[in-house]
Amino acid sequence: MSDRPPGIVHHGTDSLFEHFDISNSFGAHFGTREAAERRLRDLGHHRIRFEMVESEDDPDLSVILEFEWENLPPKIHGPFDKEEALIYMSKVRGELRPPLEFELDVFHPLELPDLGTWEFSGVLMTIEEVLPGIDVEYVRDRWNQSSEKGWSALKGMIKAHGYDCVSYVNETEDPGSISWIVMDPERIHHGWRMRCAIEKMKEEGILQSSDDHEYGREAYERA
Repeated sequence: MSDRPPGIVHHGTDSLFEHFDISNSFGAHFGTREAAERRLRDLGHHRIRFEMVESEDDPDLSVILEFEWENLPPKIHGPFDKEEALIYMSKVRGELRPPLEFELDVFHPLELPDLGTWEFSGVLMTIEEVLPGIDVEYVRDRWNQSSEKGWSALKGMIKAHGYDCVSYVNETEDPGSISWIVMDPERIHHGWRMRCAIEKMKEEGILQSSDDHEYGREAYERA
């Protein structure tokens, strides 16, 4: 297995964000484009949502709302007359949402099997097997205080052994490919094209401070 990820890895999501919030999880998952596309399909997020609504300026006209990213305001197309709007909708309906591209600043992966859901008890049990001597009772005690403290304690012990990420052979989305789990958000960087797009959105006020991090379980479950 490779010591570090390729130059570009992918993450499937229907939200656009600048930073990952992975304090309450094992980390953010990345993999091949095929794996991320499969993840989007499995979540039902692979198609961009479009809606046709009445124009606020003229009730005889319609506009098309494009929800490229579900956490941001839609793009507005039109106005169209009713027939033109239906033709436009027929052309764009079914348009696929591409996975996001990222670069990862990690070099020393801990190799694990694909655990599927990557919930805390399963991860801790596996880590105990591959890293003998970790203080499992301390980690469990921290988990009993809060899930965030439990994950933090577990990730801290993995890092203390010299690992900065996890790699595993994907068995679900793109079987046989390598996926990666990154435990520190500062080691995750958007590809340069998306960095430019995000900066423009921030300048235009489209991406607000409340939108600048990934949210929801899918952010850290799988690629």
